[in-house]
Amino acid sequence: MSDPHTQQLLNSVAQETFETLAFMYSVHEQDSPAGPPVTAEVSFRGPIHGRLVLTVSDTMLPALGTNMLGFADDQAASDDQQRDALKEVLNVICGNLLPLLYNRYDVFDVQAPVIPASPTSPDVPVDGQTRLYLDGGQVHMALYVETALNAKVA
Repeated sequence: MSDPHTQQLLNSVAQETFETLAFMYSVHEQDSPAGPPVTAEVSFRGPIHGRLVLTVSDTMLPALGTNMLGFADDQAASDDQQRDALKEVLNVICGNLLPLLYNRYDVFDVQAPVIPASPTSPDVPVDGQTRLYLDGGQVHMALYVETALNAKVA
């Protein structure tokens, strides 16, 4: 079951990250293009252990790569650059989210984000999830935690 506090933090951090790093802003659901999903995930260990999963519509990858790399309008990011941009957004979201969820003084070992060939569902329930509708496409994020978040500290 999704924790409302975690869900709100996840939404806030994800939205701010997409706005500041990729210049992608919230729009009404019907104005957000949908497409086949592309999933990236990052695992972390520390006081809490788990995985953060980011799924976006493939329609947003070209703009994500181009915007994050600062390319001019007539330049295009390669497929590898687009996927690297997606992983970097996920890495930044995870790095900003974990201290808010637990304790800003704790140390986390965040693994390198990956784009799995065939994403799998974790064996633990989702602790928080959110959906964003951006001008570049749709975003779904889910946080899976292997250890409880009962000791949240501001």
